[in-house]
Amino acid sequence: RYTSRALFAQDRVSFGQGTHLLGALRHVSISVDNAWPDFGVNNKTSNSKTSPRIGLVHELSPAVSVFAGVGNGMSIPTNGIYASPPKPEGTRQTEVGLRLKDFHGWNLTAAWFDLARTNVPVSNPANPFQSIQTGEQRSSGIDLDATYRVDRNLTLMGHLTHQNPRITQDTTLKVGSQLFNV
Repeated sequence: RYTSRALFAQDRVSFGQGTHLLGALRHVSISVDNAWPDFGVNNKTSNSKTSPRIGLVHELSPAVSVFAGVGNGMSIPTNGIYASPPKPEGTRQTEVGLRLKDFHGWNLTAAWFDLARTNVPVSNPANPFQSIQTGEQRSSGIDLDATYRVDRNLTLMGHLTHQNPRITQDTTLKVGSQLFNV
């Protein structure tokens, strides 16, 4: 059983002509009851964390803006059998990009991103039926979004992402290898 509660506060402040700063805090409380009676596991854990997020947008013109942001997060893994209650997974996202809006019917966004996860569950070398949390994963790449408004009743959309999802720390898989199903 996974129960999550969150409280979120954010504020946007504008400076001069077209510069906007967004700051946010998110407080998360997560409780997990992870029972595997066949394996003698009955873990209960509760964790709380306050995570910051900050973003900056600068409008170069009414149609062109640049942006950057960074944020942290937390989750509790539930996809494994743990000898002791699992620790929170940490996440960190960084993004920098360019946005064109209402450019002859087009809205375009191009962004570079970097996502990192820590305390990722990996196979326990001492007991392959259990998981331990020593893994780290990272994915970085480029994200492209495009929409074109043909008329007021029809809009075309497209999205393309090129990423390099890789393992940066693991007990059984080779560091640097690609993540599965990404």
